Amino acid sequence: MNKTPLLLTAICYAIYRIISYLTGEVWLPMLILLIPIGILLLNLILRKKLTYKNWFLSPLNLLLERKTQSFQSEIKTDLLYDKLQEVISNSTFSLLDSNKETLSILCGTSVNFWTWGENIYVQLEETNEGSNITITSVTIFGNTSWNRNQKNFESFVDSFEASLTI
Repeated sequence: MNKTPLLLTAICYAIYRIISYLTGEVWLPMLILLIPIGILLLNLILRKKLTYKNWFLSPLNLLLERKTQSFQSEIKTDLLYDKLQEVISNSTFSLLDSNKETLSILCGTSVNFWTWGENIYVQLEETNEGSNITITSVTIFGNTSWNRNQKNFESFVDSFEASLTI
């Protein structure tokens, strides 16, 4: 388990206590708490565009949990791209952005009691047998998804397979 958010919280609290002790102020040290709040707000603002995919998938972004899995399909990528958008529109995910040139799709889950939401990046790659579908589920804020990233993958694959059944 990644302990970076816990460490960041402990450091922010220690800085808060030190500044509070040295200055006798209450409001000035509270500005330290703006760091995690600012990161959360930034992530919520950037989450809806494929342009910021590198921000969420960067190994330097230690505050987010990512899970990447792939599966194969015999359907060619040009047909599969449209099919996956249809699958997303009929699932619990929301289509946030897509790019047909790079065969990339971004969908996500909404904020709820358990999570600030997750981004699900879908990348298609042409293979000799059809297509490779790579799905990366990323938390919007927090180093643990409470198994939501795995559930997102399973739900996505289940929705896809159900769409192929007549």
